[in-house]
Amino acid sequence: MIAVYEKSVIKLVQILDERIKDPSCRKMLEDMKKDVNISDNSKNSIVLYLLRALFVPTTKKAYVDSSGKRCLQKCSIKDSQNSLVMVANTIIELEENMKSRKQKNIPIQPCMLIL
Repeated sequence: MIAVYEKSVIKLVQILDERIKDPSCRKMLEDMKKDVNISDNSKNSIVLYLLRALFVPTTKKAYVDSSGKRCLQKCSIKDSQNSLVMVANTIIELEENMKSRKQKNIPIQPCMLIL
């Protein structure tokens, strides 16, 4: 099973390299490929994060603003990536981010928490 996954990751990186156009994601991919000392966990996390750039989000969220006007908000690649991964420098910062999302009624779906 692990051997199959390792072959799949190699293929995924090739596909990501061919199809990702977002500049920040492209830079992250290039940095990952250049780093010879990158751990497997880091590489796998980056690949999962970059998959959100490959499958561009098409979701639109409807809401009513303070003046009562209906608005549509289109999700960006960065919004999609941030829903998958929460990155923080400290545990306290991570907890504050989670509390903030909860107060704004933003779902805390299953996601990776990275310190």
